Amino acid sequence: MSEAYEYPSRVTLGEDGFYRWSYEVDMSAKGAVYESVMKVLGIIAICVAASAFLMPSEARWIVALPAGGMMIVPALFWLVFYRGKAARQRMRYAMNEEKIHIPGLYKSEDTAFPSILGVSAQPAQNMIELRTAAMTLIQVFAPEEDFEFVRDYIINHVSPLANVKTGA
Repeated sequence: MSEAYEYPSRVTLGEDGFYRWSYEVDMSAKGAVYESVMKVLGIIAICVAASAFLMPSEARWIVALPAGGMMIVPALFWLVFYRGKAARQRMRYAMNEEKIHIPGLYKSEDTAFPSILGVSAQPAQNMIELRTAAMTLIQVFAPEEDFEFVRDYIINHVSPLANVKTGA
C-alpha cells in the first residue's frame, strides 16, 4: 500500500475503497499505550514471582529479583525517554473489506481481518485492541466522533468466532 495518501484526522473513505484517518497517540505515562505495556509487564512479573515460591528457598531470590526488575526498569526507561511532547506520535490507519493497515513511526503493518482472534474496545481511551493468530497485540485508535464506526466496522469484518468485547 502506498503511503502517498493523505491521512485526515477524521475517518474518510478514499476513491480506492480504503477508510483512512490519523490519530495522535499519547505515549506518556498518562497514555493508554503506557498502561497496556505496564499491564503486560505486571502479569509477566507476577507469574515469575509466583513461580519463585515453587522453588527451593535458596533459589527464590534469584527468580524474584528479575521479576521486580521487569516492572521497575521499563517504567523508569519509559518515564525518562518518553515523557511530555516527545511522547506523542501521529499514527495513520487505513482499512478496507480485507485488512487494516497501520503506518507507524518505525514500520507499517497489514493485518487481515480473518487473522484477528480477539477485539477489545475501550471507548474511554478511543482504543480498540486486536489480538491476532500470531499472538500480536495491535492497538487501533480512532477519533471520538468516529470511534463507534471504526469499532463496528472491525467487528463486522473479523471472524464470527473471534472473541469480541465492545466496551459499550
